[in-house]
Amino acid sequence: MFKQLSSVAVLAVLLSTSAQAEVLKRDTSIGIGGRIHMGTDAKASNMANFFALSAKHKVAADWGQLALKAKYENPFGLKDHRYTGDALISFKTYADLYVHLGDSNFQLWWDEFSTGSTKIVEFTNLGGVAYHNSIGKLKYKIGAGAAYSMGHTPKASFNGPSYIGTRLDLIYPINKKLVAFAMYDSRWDRDEDFNDVYNWDKDHGHHAMLGGKYRFNDKFDLAVVYHHFNEMGGYNENGESIDLNFSYHL
Repeated sequence: MFKQLSSVAVLAVLLSTSAQAEVLKRDTSIGIGGRIHMGTDAKASNMANFFALSAKHKVAADWGQLALKAKYENPFGLKDHRYTGDALISFKTYADLYVHLGDSNFQLWWDEFSTGSTKIVEFTNLGGVAYHNSIGKLKYKIGAGAAYSMGHTPKASFNGPSYIGTRLDLIYPINKKLVAFAMYDSRWDRDEDFNDVYNWDKDHGHHAMLGGKYRFNDKFDLAVVYHHFNEMGGYNENGESIDLNFSYHL
């Protein structure tokens, strides 16, 4: 919990810094939704369906972009009786910071992820470089960097360089109300001790995401997202899930 609070403090500093720049776009929203797991590996990995609450803040400024997200999974501790494990309650934070490098399409990239529950704690920072551009209406961003992680499970603890990360983001506006998006996130050359703590079998893992968001008006939108995990996201092997999230923009 201390590490997550430290992360929030860092993000607060970034927000105050962004307030002094020329802000091109700013958006804050709160959401309610959940995840439905599919496939045979969901039960083998003890992945239960859950209800979730979330909050997001995004800023686009003359210096770059900042995106923050906090997610409270299964806040009421509901038990899925199809699975043998205890009801898992998790609090997660996500952050992405992109800083322009001059007038080029390259950016410095910082990515943060943390998760805390009664069983698992992970706090990871990744630093690297990203490149963004567009092809017609299709916007894309490619990034690569090195990660440093700390955390623990009932099995062991870890603190050190953990993996090489790569990411591809795609955004395609279909019309003024509907946007399609995709993401492919990979972890390469994971440290053996890091793998052992979090019970991964391979030195690499992947997370693919494909979704759409429909904006009803300036205040409300609905997002539906398909996820595929391989040795990531709590899945031992291949895992599939569907996320639904209804958001209110402040």
